[in-house]
Amino acid sequence: MEEHFAPKLIVLEDKIKKLIEVYDQSLQEAKELREENAFLKSLVKNREEEIKNFQNRDKISKIVTTLADDTHRKAELKLKINEYIREIDKCIAYLKE
Repeated sequence: MEEHFAPKLIVLEDKIKKLIEVYDQSLQEAKELREENAFLKSLVKNREEEIKNFQNRDKISKIVTTLADDTHRKAELKLKINEYIREIDKCIAYLKE
């Protein structure tokens, strides 16, 4: 009677091993997907920040255009504001470190 169950046990054991293997692969895949998700979220956050910075520069440019009447003064003002923006960007990058 035991001989009759032995092949079934071997088949069952093989199926269990395969299930464990699939489970381990699924765990690894889930870990990789979580890591990729975290990376992509970080990337999206950085891109949103860059867009916000560009939008702010555009707004400042529009303000400069409306404030400055003559071309020379407008150019000076734009250069000065761009210099301030670069310094602020440096400060932000430093604070992120």
